[in-house]
Amino acid sequence: MITAALLLILAFGGYLRAVAIDETVVIKPIRADAAEYYISAYNLYHHNVYSASTKKLRDPRAELVPDALRPPGLPLVITPMMKEWPNHKKILGNLQDINLMLGVATIFLVFVAAARVLSPWATLTAALLTAISPHLVSFSVYMLTETPSAFFVTAILVMGAVWTPDRRIYYYAFMGVLVGVAAMVRLQFLLLPFLLCFLLFLSMDRRKWFRGAGAMLLGFALVAAPWFIRNAVSVPADQNENYMARTLAAGAYADLKYLGDDKTFPYPYLHDPQFKEAKKNLPNALSFIGKRTLEQPYEMLKWYIIGKIRFIWQFDNVDGIGDVFIYAHRYSPFGVSGPHKTTRAAMKSAHWVLIVLAAIGAVGAWLPQIRARYSERAVFVLRLSSLFPVLITGVFMVFWPAARFAVPVYPAVFLLSAFTMMHAVSLMRDLKIRRRLSNGPSE
Repeated sequence: MITAALLLILAFGGYLRAVAIDETVVIKPIRADAAEYYISAYNLYHHNVYSASTKKLRDPRAELVPDALRPPGLPLVITPMMKEWPNHKKILGNLQDINLMLGVATIFLVFVAAARVLSPWATLTAALLTAISPHLVSFSVYMLTETPSAFFVTAILVMGAVWTPDRRIYYYAFMGVLVGVAAMVRLQFLLLPFLLCFLLFLSMDRRKWFRGAGAMLLGFALVAAPWFIRNAVSVPADQNENYMARTLAAGAYADLKYLGDDKTFPYPYLHDPQFKEAKKNLPNALSFIGKRTLEQPYEMLKWYIIGKIRFIWQFDNVDGIGDVFIYAHRYSPFGVSGPHKTTRAAMKSAHWVLIVLAAIGAVGAWLPQIRARYSERAVFVLRLSSLFPVLITGVFMVFWPAARFAVPVYPAVFLLSAFTMMHAVSLMRDLKIRRRLSNGPSE
């Protein structure tokens, strides 16, 4: 029965993604972020230089200079496809096929991870929510990092599902490699190893912790370090825009508006003449934020503590055309009657309920009562799951916030939501049994 239900969920999730990929007509799909990933892959394949510059396309005699504009994860996937250049449609189609496979694999991996923690119905709930998530479905269409990132999040969760304190160092090294690959796809995961070290510190004795954490950090470094070494050695200083300063300063506008003007939403920094100076370096950015905070202390405090969290976890993605989309389109199956529109409406209605349930589960995973009630491995998976929304919230409370940045960790969010539902049902069942026992047998 469980296997049949899982197969149906996998088939339905695959169907939603396949139809979205086949029928969505995106206006200029290779643009903005996607264009930078694409051109980085093109230059690497045809000119053996990792750079997002289009100079060589405009002038074949131009010299390409290495840059670090985009992390290498997605461009390295696209690079072998560049043998089809200039057939852009075929290259995009090949990547969409990979997105489809990764999307279905993500659903399966959520099931595998959840099965170690949740009851069968709750496990299927987590898998179903991942299958019908309109964000995960819609983002399969794009040449962007959300879909592969979601896959690596679930792969890390599965590693947690097979964890025991007695695991050999090879296990931890491989987990570090997975985290390193995830970080090379999306740099926000660079902080995950430190959170994992903290989780392992609480989960095993000190001697085993030193070995396990050390092996994990080594595996992570083997993947991530070459990128940073290459940037330090090969990338000229004038090719490295300070993105930390830029995104710090860009996130310093309350409600993503410049001087409260709705017309500047959601990119207020494009309208602020002071932003050009603020984004140059980290001291400038911090000074810029400090100045704005002194001018509007209440508004800025409210923005950083409450406002940004809302933008990170709300249903509508502000970075793009809104709703569950990023790039503008002429046609989408989400706009017509059918399973896409129905599942989108259902998930939109349930969105904040699921987010609140996940938040309860993320906090509850660290309570002593949960540790007393569930197995050691189950607690580890729950706590590991909680690290992902904590990481995303922490990072984008500081930087420029948008819902699309949280989408890769939605599978972990759905697992936590399903856990909270299961735990609530279990508590109600226990309460009912205690009441029956306290009342005694009926006469």
